[in-house]
Amino acid sequence: MEQAAVKQRTRNTLKLRRWAYLLVLLLFVGCTQSVTVQHAPPSQVELHTVSRIDSLDRFRSFAPVSEGKLTAIKFIIIDFQLSAKRKILFMDGRFYMYHDEWYWFQRLNGLFALGDAPWAGSPGCDTPRSCVDWVRAQPSAPNGLSFVDDRLYANRFYELALQKKRPLGLGALVLLPNTGSSPAEDGRFGFRLEYMDTPSAADILVYFEELSRALESRQAKRLVWITRSPYQEKLASQMISENRLSAAQVLSYADLAEEGEAEIYHGGVSVGRLTWVDGDNDASAFSDRTQILVMTSVPDELPPAAGLITAVPMTPLSHVNLLAKNRGIPSVYVGGVAENAYVKQLADGYAPVLLDAREKEVRLRVLTEAEYKRFSSDVVEITFNPVADYAHSPYTFTLDEARQFTRADKNALIGGKAAGFEVLYAASKAHIPSEVLFVTTRAYTEHIASLQPKLDAILTHPAFLNSMKVRYFVLEGQQAFETRFHSREDEQFIERLKQSAPRLYQMGNDGGIKGNIRRLPIPAEALREITKSLRQIFGSYPNNQGLRFRSSSTVEDIDGFNGAGLYVSSTGFLSDSMATIKGTPPRTIAWALKRTWASYWNFEAFEERQLAGIDHTTGAMGVVVHARFDDEWELANGVVTFRGWTGRYSRQNGVYAQMDVNAQAGALSVTNPPPQRNALPETLRVILQQDGSHTIERVRSSSVDGVRGDVLNEQDIEALLLLCRRVFEQWEQNAAAIRSAETAPRFVTLDLEFRKMAAPWPGNGTQKDEQAARIILKQVRSLEPAPRIPGIFHMNFSAPGDALRVATSVSRRVCAQNEHQLSLLEITLATGEPMSNHYRLVSDVSVVVENQLEVLTPGEYMPFVDDGTFTLMPAATARLGVERFVFDEMACTTVVLAQTREALILSSASTGKVIGRVK
Repeated sequence: MEQAAVKQRTRNTLKLRRWAYLLVLLLFVGCTQSVTVQHAPPSQVELHTVSRIDSLDRFRSFAPVSEGKLTAIKFIIIDFQLSAKRKILFMDGRFYMYHDEWYWFQRLNGLFALGDAPWAGSPGCDTPRSCVDWVRAQPSAPNGLSFVDDRLYANRFYELALQKKRPLGLGALVLLPNTGSSPAEDGRFGFRLEYMDTPSAADILVYFEELSRALESRQAKRLVWITRSPYQEKLASQMISENRLSAAQVLSYADLAEEGEAEIYHGGVSVGRLTWVDGDNDASAFSDRTQILVMTSVPDELPPAAGLITAVPMTPLSHVNLLAKNRGIPSVYVGGVAENAYVKQLADGYAPVLLDAREKEVRLRVLTEAEYKRFSSDVVEITFNPVADYAHSPYTFTLDEARQFTRADKNALIGGKAAGFEVLYAASKAHIPSEVLFVTTRAYTEHIASLQPKLDAILTHPAFLNSMKVRYFVLEGQQAFETRFHSREDEQFIERLKQSAPRLYQMGNDGGIKGNIRRLPIPAEALREITKSLRQIFGSYPNNQGLRFRSSSTVEDIDGFNGAGLYVSSTGFLSDSMATIKGTPPRTIAWALKRTWASYWNFEAFEERQLAGIDHTTGAMGVVVHARFDDEWELANGVVTFRGWTGRYSRQNGVYAQMDVNAQAGALSVTNPPPQRNALPETLRVILQQDGSHTIERVRSSSVDGVRGDVLNEQDIEALLLLCRRVFEQWEQNAAAIRSAETAPRFVTLDLEFRKMAAPWPGNGTQKDEQAARIILKQVRSLEPAPRIPGIFHMNFSAPGDALRVATSVSRRVCAQNEHQLSLLEITLATGEPMSNHYRLVSDVSVVVENQLEVLTPGEYMPFVDDGTFTLMPAATARLGVERFVFDEMACTTVVLAQTREALILSSASTGKVIGRVK
């Protein structure tokens, strides 16, 4: 019998979106509004609310059906600031799902709500669901209503709840589980606010006052506030210290781990052995790709793993989650998992499990050893063909010089990150660093030439291949190893390695591969030519302007492997006086180059390439050089994912693109935030329509203490949107030249990094001019995951490339319909694929009409199969006289051509049978 180790309700992303308008409402700060429910007779509409919960029976009659131990009903407090008029309403949880449904249900039924008039023309509806159906059928939604995913959303309602002097209070009344030994504990209530709500102490006292009046006296005396966020926990502690609340009146959200909440950063299904990692342990010291890690804190880097579960939230666009996306493994946050005794028990037993993070839920299913062995997935190998001869290439390129080379040559000569600068340059020259120089891979290759025989021997040594600890010792060196591993057992490990593998021990004892690279002198000709080019490009900069030497390996930002955050960048100075800082190595040009080159052999980078099946010796390190982003000039920084539809698919739902932004004030990094710090970024979402219009949604504010207001203002967002669209269009233009129309993707996702820099950066002045600040794009790459089906691109399927990457199965279907016959390639996509509610896509279609075989072009049929119906476009209908085919399973023959192990897992979980095998 399947056991659900974790079955937690996902914190619906819409919960955050309800609070998306927080900063817009600063216009209203200090205003107190009176909002009154006015009924417009003669309408008689049951509103499904009550003003008191005077018994457990009353509560349970309003509570939604719950699968967990905690049950809650929502409440609304009207005229929150006016004690004489204040009124609380509890919502029937079996009728309403969201707070704002109460608001727009009235307005769609001819009633006033919160002082707003009914919408003209609405016919009335019996339930919120029927209201949604009516709105969806209209050419456009009534003013103030919009659809977010499948959810009908009222912006104004949540605006009223987020003003500093809020006229409307929202929350939920929670029936807590009986944790005591006496039945008297039964019936204890708590209230909770939304995660993103930042109430004042006075607001909290109002919640206590109004809820206590509405509850039976015994329940009112034991009412508690359930804090849900660091802000709320801090406020509760302050109120307790000031004796405004007692400790007994507050529970932390962690105290209610049974309820929990989940956030899926990258979804999917994976199998592995469950492994527990406490916050002070180092997962990468022992983990591998067979393990699903449960971590009590956010990791600094993504360890080798089959899946990641953390007990605390993460930055959605952090390098950890971008790498999880690249690997194709689930990455999720589950509140309370650190206190889940059953999960801990499974991890203690190293139990094989299936992690299912789809459909807005996170589940674990325990597998038998036989199932685990059968379902263990294969490594997807990524092939890379480098340019073998660097001898005749120059040591440096300018941007204009680099543009003369093909994309493949650029990747091999200056690396993927540098090659992306051409797209940024073509899209908007004014919004990249003013001067950029590329150091080619020739310099790196010549520099490590004397080490190459040792590298070849090490990379094939059995001890190096079979032990992660050995690899760490040999790559990073003994000093770094002893800093990270310092037990008595680790000392014995080094001694055993010295006896059993002296060549490996000697390399580690000598500073590791990285240390050897950094000690070697750069060949004189290479250093002379590189320095000459740097002085020509950056010689006019002041002496205190540092230069950033950024890693650009030839095996990052390639098909199926982006390598986000694996390598390091370094700062060097042209001026010897600035390069010398007391107590540190001189930050010379040579020092910066060698430190950046050596990072190709970072332990984490090596392990990531190993997981991807990349031959390490085929890669090399190029370097991008431009002015350092000095902290004093940096106003903000961030990461963007820009996902846009291409070609004929761009008409789906009228959406052209979606831009998600994580931004942080100043120089506090978004991509690599300080560990153990509450540093969640400002989160924005912009939807760009085909007609050029767009909507901006503020999903979450920055959680950093001291950040007030917006990190990015409206002007910044508009500028960023325009830049990202130009980059996307340029990327598409470049890609179109090297791909076939049949395998062109339906949409492309780009990952960009930016800085908002104050004038006069770079470093040629002293007065910070924020009025002249500009957005600087510093990187672009595509987020193309490795395909789920190994080798699928060698199978010559004529289908969109992005669909093949996320395909879980590919089948050939042949169906008969009267005298007609239909043959098509049917691709089943991973559930939850972005920007599409369709999970079956067809390609390579042919039909037989009146005994004549007709091959359809992509423009002659709909790319999706819905409800067993295959629809032709008007051009094909006119040509063939057939409008659609209806699949009759009895008249269809289906042959599975390729399938993932994930599909086998799901089939086995539901039927107990294995339906095929993957070669």
